[in-house]
Amino acid sequence: MIRAMEIPDVMSVIEIDKSVLNSNWTEVLYRTELLDLNTWAYVYELNSEVIGFIIAKFMGDTSDLLQIAVNVDYLHKGIGYEMLRYVWCKLREQGVESILLEVFSGNKRAIEFYDKFGFETVNIRKNYYGNGKDALLMKLKEDINDNMCD
Repeated sequence: MIRAMEIPDVMSVIEIDKSVLNSNWTEVLYRTELLDLNTWAYVYELNSEVIGFIIAKFMGDTSDLLQIAVNVDYLHKGIGYEMLRYVWCKLREQGVESILLEVFSGNKRAIEFYDKFGFETVNIRKNYYGNGKDALLMKLKEDINDNMCD
């Protein structure tokens, strides 16, 4: 079940983040994003356990996908796709026309996931992650099938 992320979910989200993304997001940052009215944050819950999460920033007709992750025990089961589709449909209802994201150029699994969903690379951000690690700037294709929201 996908539902809005709440403050009590933050520790579970951090555990998933550390095991999957290893980002530099802190508890304070997660909590701050939850208080931002332009942030849409959801968790995927199974048997009362948070096993995935997605966070997007809503800005006019564009949204930035900030994070998406699924517990390693539940990868390749369509959960990430389901969360992304859910958020995309919610954003479409608000008039959002596109989603942007950055992904490490060496993260082939994530790039394949985004390609499959309908994203395309529009730019490269050199040294975005430091130490010569580039990010691909990806954008949801203009002709993405709106039928996925029916």
